[in-house]
Amino acid sequence: MLLLVLYIVFFVAAFRGVWLNQWLRNKWVTLIGGMCYSIYLVHYAVIFFLQQWITRHFYTYHYKADLLIQTIILLPFILFFSALFFVLFERPFMDVHWPQKWASAVKAFKLRLFSKKL
Repeated sequence: MLLLVLYIVFFVAAFRGVWLNQWLRNKWVTLIGGMCYSIYLVHYAVIFFLQQWITRHFYTYHYKADLLIQTIILLPFILFFSALFFVLFERPFMDVHWPQKWASAVKAFKLRLFSKKL
C-alpha cells in the first residue's frame, strides 16, 4: 500500500510539480531515456568484456568500494557504446521507410564503387 502511495505522489509531482517536472525535462535525462532500449541491449556485452579487466586491476575485496569503482569505470563505456548503437541502428530503423532508403544508399554506393576507372 505504501508503494502505491509513493507511485501516486511521484506521478503527481512529475506532472504537476516544478522541480521533478523540470528535472525530467532535462536534455540529458530525455536523451538517456530515449536510448533506454539501446542501453538495455548493449550493457551486458560491455560489462562482460570489461569485467575481467576491472577485477584484475581494481579489485579491493570491499563490496562497496568495488561497486563504486566498477560503476565509475563501466558507466561511461556503457553510455558511449549505447549511444553509438542508438545512432547507427535504433534511430535509423525508427523510420518507416528505412528499407527503401537503405536500398537506394546501397545502390548509390555500388554505382560509385563500380563506376570508378581503374
